Amino acid sequence: MQRLKVVVVAGGAICIAGTLLPWPSVGQTHRNGFELASALADLGHQLDLGNVRAIAALWFVLPAACGLALLAVALERRWVYTATAAVALLAGGIALAAIWAARQVGLDGEKLGPIVAAFGATMVAAGCTASVVWTGRLKS
Repeated sequence: MQRLKVVVVAGGAICIAGTLLPWPSVGQTHRNGFELASALADLGHQLDLGNVRAIAALWFVLPAACGLALLAVALERRWVYTATAAVALLAGGIALAAIWAARQVGLDGEKLGPIVAAFGATMVAAGCTASVVWTGRLKS
């Protein structure tokens, strides 16, 4: 169980690190994930692209997934691990969808940030799922 906790916490830390790494941008400008979400929201509104605005709004699920990972490890409850796994999978998908959304509004470049964030979110989901499936000691 200790190893799975390490996987969950490390995945959350990697996900947060990914949000701070470079994300798609214009020219030589470097944006982290928070700045990209703000730019996508603005551009999605100006260009009337509802799907881009939705991805920008949902982007904030990434940090929430990392907070839930810490909560799951602290509480050791089956339902918290299960919810965290679901939110982490959503967060990983949103990180990858941000690349698509950036291209829709003309931001260029595939950067390391979304991939690292998606990898960290996947680690959280895998660790939480394994905790639920392989350990019978969790409280409901």
